[in-house]
Amino acid sequence: RSILGKEIGSAESMEFQKRGGPHFHRVMATDIPSIPEIIEGYIWAHIPPLPKNTDKSQRAVAMRRLRELVLKHQLHDCKPDLCGKQNASGQCSKYFPKEYSNRTILFDDKPAVYYRPSPKEGGETVELPKGGILTEYTNAHVIPYNPFILLKYETHHNIEFCYGEKTNMKYTMKYSFKGPSIQYIRMEGGKVDIDEPAHYSQMYYRSATEAYARIHSMPYARLSHTVYKLPLHLPGKQQIYFQAGQVRAAVSKILSDDSEINEDELPNTMLSEYWEMYFSGMSWQYVGKKWILADDSLIKTILYEHLPEHYWYDKSQKTWKKRINKRQNVIGRINPRPSPRNQELFALYVLLRHFPGDSESLKEVNGYNCETFVEAARLRGLLSDDSMWERTLEEASHSCSPRELQYLFVQILVFGNPSNARELWEKFIENMFSPVMGNDPSGNERMRRIDRALAHIEAQLADYAMTNEHFNLDSPSSVMRQNVDTALDSFFFGDNDEFASGKKSDTKLNADQEKVWQVVHDALQGASSNTIFVTGDGGTGKTYLFNTIISRLRDMRIRVIASAYTGCAATLLTGGATVHSVFRFGINVEEDYTPSVSLQSFHGRRIKDSQVIIIDEVSMLPKHMLEGIDRLCKQLVPANLRSSPFGGKIIILSGDFKQSLPVVAGGYMRDQVNSCIQSSSLWSLSGIIF
Repeated sequence: RSILGKEIGSAESMEFQKRGGPHFHRVMATDIPSIPEIIEGYIWAHIPPLPKNTDKSQRAVAMRRLRELVLKHQLHDCKPDLCGKQNASGQCSKYFPKEYSNRTILFDDKPAVYYRPSPKEGGETVELPKGGILTEYTNAHVIPYNPFILLKYETHHNIEFCYGEKTNMKYTMKYSFKGPSIQYIRMEGGKVDIDEPAHYSQMYYRSATEAYARIHSMPYARLSHTVYKLPLHLPGKQQIYFQAGQVRAAVSKILSDDSEINEDELPNTMLSEYWEMYFSGMSWQYVGKKWILADDSLIKTILYEHLPEHYWYDKSQKTWKKRINKRQNVIGRINPRPSPRNQELFALYVLLRHFPGDSESLKEVNGYNCETFVEAARLRGLLSDDSMWERTLEEASHSCSPRELQYLFVQILVFGNPSNARELWEKFIENMFSPVMGNDPSGNERMRRIDRALAHIEAQLADYAMTNEHFNLDSPSSVMRQNVDTALDSFFFGDNDEFASGKKSDTKLNADQEKVWQVVHDALQGASSNTIFVTGDGGTGKTYLFNTIISRLRDMRIRVIASAYTGCAATLLTGGATVHSVFRFGINVEEDYTPSVSLQSFHGRRIKDSQVIIIDEVSMLPKHMLEGIDRLCKQLVPANLRSSPFGGKIIILSGDFKQSLPVVAGGYMRDQVNSCIQSSSLWSLSGIIF
């Protein structure tokens, strides 16, 4: 177990590749010194030389056997169908043949270069039959291996010294959670069925070896350390769980006039119990073959994250108990990490990472009692500069994927107000994109990935009406920005939604429905009002009509947006989405509010380029949201169109006012009526069609 040194920590995972064979990944942290000469003893990347024929020693026998195994299992055979085309350096996609080296070299930002002597320096050269012809192999074709592992297991393996690599753990564990292989299965029956798509189903593909592993519950991922997931919440803000079937009674009790939840009645959590232990200076300890509550000076010195190393959490009694024997393979992690947009919770997170204490002592700074955790963190110097954001990104870079780190970076830019965003970007730029595997001598692939990361960041900033330039970051290239145009074309004219819904532009409409289509067609020609209201009882075919209109407009290359106030209605429309999603409304929309949508963003471009907008279920739409849509459309169109309602776009409203009306918190029926779009000045512009 210690052939690679004493293990300090490890992570391993098992995946099943396309042919179904198991593929094992393992990352280990050991006590081996990071010295090239020592690494050469553990990792070999050369063909062992043959001992003399007269040498019958045990070592000579082992070296002969090792040479046979290297030639059998550890030589890379470049094949165009598997390795792809060679690059300018003559290497395949796996970067073989490797460059020769007369010594091992370790790097802090890329894989190590191992001792691979060239034939001129005494390196071995062998000829082996491959495909009926003799092929020459040198040390440049050797896959790194450990001689003891190869001799013991006599199988192929690839071992690398991951010096300075931050992505190794993420790379190892991602295989276990990326999901199984998917295959389309065709089902054949004894009768003829013209519904051909119904014959196919998308199903998980399990090979025989994977099925065996799943049936016998073999672990597919393992960590050397048990990770305690520590919750985080503000004082008195614990999550409350109700038992099934008792929710109504519990809520009724809470809402009754003579009953309220006191802080003492809130459920205990790992964090609240830690605060209680710190405040009292006592903990549960095993003394005299029983658990007693006794004084404990240690609790005053332990950070929340380090608590599991000295205490274990009894879930049945919901309390921490001191460990009898301290375990070395337990660590704590505050999870999930709060977003910087929740400033008070994020400040508490930062304080807990640096100081032990309960909720009150964390707010005390040099004898002064702060009112908030944000104030306390600022007085302690934790929020005074960008060092906090550096620590946040540094910690996240060890576990987050590049996309997740990009999202966190955007949250910091928008809500954290860093003083030097460009310096933060340059410090963590290598973690913002997937690393380039192997050699990239020209650096073109690296620059392309950086450009893509900048494009992703700018796309997220667009949701807040910002661009990279607001933070002194480089703008993505025009090639990356063209992806927005491609996405817009796919949204407006893609056929996926139409295929899924089964609607076609030649669908027959009845006389009343044809009348609606004719009005829409006339509006496109400028012969009628641009605001149209369609009403009808439930089940009269409004959704059917709108899906047909959408198909006909797409055939005419007319860009149309389909939306509805409710999610259920939106899913019934081809390419439909909720009004909140399309026009970027928040949860609580106040009067005179206009959504903040940048013209450069995907959402802004989509609204600007649209010619027809359908809004269903408008009976529930508050009038101030319709007026906000009007203002938003005017902001996004050219100046000469801003005097027209909705920026000159054709607006098709639909709903049944005999059904639900807008929800007005604490209001009466008259307040609901006043909130309807019929009370808006825009209502007089619409032509009503029954």
